[in-house]
Amino acid sequence: MGSKKKNRLLPPNSTLATRVSQLDDPIGYVFSVWSKMRFRVHEVRLILNSDPRWPDYALYESMDDPQDPSDENDYGPTMLMCLVNGKTHELYPNERWDEDYKLSDAWMNWQQVSYLYGELVP
Repeated sequence: MGSKKKNRLLPPNSTLATRVSQLDDPIGYVFSVWSKMRFRVHEVRLILNSDPRWPDYALYESMDDPQDPSDENDYGPTMLMCLVNGKTHELYPNERWDEDYKLSDAWMNWQQVSYLYGELVP
């Protein structure tokens, strides 16, 4: 990740909601992230050692069954699905997944990102 050259890290609990005011294009960026989250079982975590104007991010998929009413508010265990370049919104190739990156402790699910996008659109 070319943005790793920066020594500065985003705060450890960064999310799209907490970083949206620092983004170069908040509406376009949040829409691009949301559109990558095709399934409601996805969550997004920002990569802390990336450019704060368009942070790279990781998409995870919950292992819970979204149709199971007992899992309504429990996203359960997740699995890393892909890493995405925050500037281009293109997937990093699989061989780049093992690079040294630091993920946010906090995350947002599909519904939260959808709500954030709705708040941004005039």
